[in-house]
Amino acid sequence: MYFLGHDRSPARLGIAEAAVEAASRLVPDTGETRLARAENLYWGYLNYDRALAELEVAAKTLPNDPRVFELEGYIQRRQGRWDEAMRNLERAADLDPRNVFTLEQLALTYQLLRRYAEAESVLDRILTIEPNNLEIQAARAFVELDWKADTRPLHELIDKIRATNPAATQSIENYWLFCALAERDVTGAKDALIASGENPITLAQRKCRSQSSLCGRCRYSDDWRRSQRAVRVHRWAGGAGENHPSPTKLRSRTVRACFNRRRSWAKRRSASRRPAGS
Repeated sequence: MYFLGHDRSPARLGIAEAAVEAASRLVPDTGETRLARAENLYWGYLNYDRALAELEVAAKTLPNDPRVFELEGYIQRRQGRWDEAMRNLERAADLDPRNVFTLEQLALTYQLLRRYAEAESVLDRILTIEPNNLEIQAARAFVELDWKADTRPLHELIDKIRATNPAATQSIENYWLFCALAERDVTGAKDALIASGENPITLAQRKCRSQSSLCGRCRYSDDWRRSQRAVRVHRWAGGAGENHPSPTKLRSRTVRACFNRRRSWAKRRSASRRPAGS
């Protein structure tokens, strides 16, 4: 909860710290205790070096525990040590082949490295385990957008879900919004925001590199950051009031501003290319 931002209070961090200290008193030198300490150092403090040191000790008594390889892979990924991160995540997936979360992280890492065919292969593997997982279906279709700038698979999936199971659109609204932005579809973007309700938009967290690329083309990154800050202020203030529009309205205004800015830029660019005197 602390790492993901749901509860960033010192009290929450203290609970985790107390649990680790209790384990250290009871069984100080076991691999499980070392692993728990490494997890706390990573999730709570982002102390990569100390976490890796604890994992090195834990691995001696937990040589085939997928959690050790998984956590080491996450840390190395954050450090930019991509080859080592991939090896550890692949090893974790081999040791725990039906762990959907680990496989999803492995696919995401392949995608961040532009190893799209391998990302699709891992996502297909997940779908053999959970064939009705709509988020994974959307992630699989999104690879085609990220890889080939082809929005059709994702667009078709979204249309299918909207037609057959409208309530399920909340599970893929981030992909829906991204697809609409990629297609310059104002109405689709608004519909995606409405479907999200009061849920936070996590587009930047899940597809950071791809969104960054699109931001450069659509020129909406500054607006998006302002909108996200406004949403955080809104929540801190305790909700919507007369002078505090809802997060959905704030994001909707941002999307309108994005497209308006894009249109203005396109008009200026077109005008600059016209022959003199035309």
